[in-house]
Amino acid sequence: MNSFYRFIFLGLTACLVVGLAFIVTRAQLASNLPHPAEQNRMVVECTGTTDGWVFHQQGADGRFDTEDDTISHDSLKLPVDTTVELRLRSNDYLYRLAQKDLKLNVIALPDQEITTILETKEPGIYELELGAMCGSPFLHPTERPRIVISQR
Repeated sequence: MNSFYRFIFLGLTACLVVGLAFIVTRAQLASNLPHPAEQNRMVVECTGTTDGWVFHQQGADGRFDTEDDTISHDSLKLPVDTTVELRLRSNDYLYRLAQKDLKLNVIALPDQEITTILETKEPGIYELELGAMCGSPFLHPTERPRIVISQR
């Protein structure tokens, strides 16, 4: 009779292990698919420099520092109806990223990451206010950086 209970116990344990493995595998596969709420979200790293802004956008894989990333200087292209997480940083001085119509007004600080959210609701070309705060405005380019919001 003990072997019967041992057989039942081992069978139930095996079913439990296989069931948990199945659940974990399904959860991992589901986590690799884009969540519907995340399809209209993106992250952009914005670095203030003496030459202007450097914008680093994630590629389709949703990760930074891969081959499909986009890096642009002084022109950030975004799709309309997207929630954009802007991660601002600077390596040397204070830089201001501001645009009145987009309700954007943030300062990048040296060696710190400042995060803000931008909602891209209306297509258009939005010129950013010049914002180097190093005390030498003559050392910076006079061309204004911009955010271009367009249809997908």
